[in-house]
Formats: sequence, C-alpha cells, structure tokens
Amino acid sequence: MSNPPPDPAALPTKPLYPIPPATLRAMVLTLARPLPDAPESAWQEVVQAGLDDLAALAPRDPIEAMLATQIIAAHAGSVDAYRLAFEPGTTAAEARRQRASGLALNRGVTGAMRLLKQQRL
Repeated sequence: MSNPPPDPAALPTKPLYPIPPATLRAMVLTLARPLPDAPESAWQEVVQAGLDDLAALAPRDPIEAMLATQIIAAHAGSVDAYRLAFEPGTTAAEARRQRASGLALNRGVTGAMRLLKQQRL
C-alpha cells in the first residue's frame, strides 16, 4: 500500500528568494525586442510582463530561480520564433525552421516546469 502524496497546503513554505540583479539582467536580455514601429512604452511592457511571470513562478531558492528564468527565456524565444515564422516574406524553409525552434523551446519550457514542480516537492 502506498502513502498518498502530501497535501501541498500542509507543506512548509520557504520565503521568496531575492533574485540577484545579474540574474534579472540576464533574464531581461532574453526577452524579444519590440518591433521598430512599436510605441516607446513597448519595451517596458515586455520587461514588466517578464517580471510578472517571474513573480508568478515565485522562486524560493537559487535552483528555482534558475529554472524560473529558463522558463521565461524559453517561452519568450518560442513566441518570437513563431512570430518570425509567420512574418510576411518568410520563405517556407525559414518558416519550418522557426516553427521547429519554437516547438523545441516549448518542450524546454515543459521540462523546466516539470523540474520546478519536482524541486518544490
């Protein structure tokens, strides 16, 4: 007979991990730049969305912070790859490569999310 998994609400929680500035800078540099004709506030919105995603992942230690930033970076890369795949003027071969890159990055996001969940248990 196996033991049921522990109730997540009953598990002790660790305080949020303060993300080092160098890690935040590195994460921000992975985010896709707005298009040239985007409003001036577009970059701030992209960065804020990345920070909001990081807050939602709520890393509790350096390993969780590493996984959270990898999730954000891979997700940003996959969205950008899909955008590039559907840009006007993209050749069929380029579109296939970009879609394949987006798919591979999504698999990375899924794997990192799984690792983050395991790390928390």
